[in-house]
Amino acid sequence: MVFDWIEPNQGVIRCRLAAVIKQTNSYIFINRNGMKVAQMNLDELINAINTQEIEPIEQNNAVFDSA
Repeated sequence: MVFDWIEPNQGVIRCRLAAVIKQTNSYIFINRNGMKVAQMNLDELINAINTQEIEPIEQNNAVFDSA
């Protein structure tokens, strides 16, 4: 799933959910270069979506992979 990550100092960063680690309840997001943009737990992710700090933009990876 592809997201726009909105950072106040850096603007909008396009990223995708790369991994979910069940043991630590962590969600890891990477940018187009494969660099980690963010790592958060489920509560932090829900809060980020509710505050529109992170917004889902596409259900498939075509937008991300074609860039």
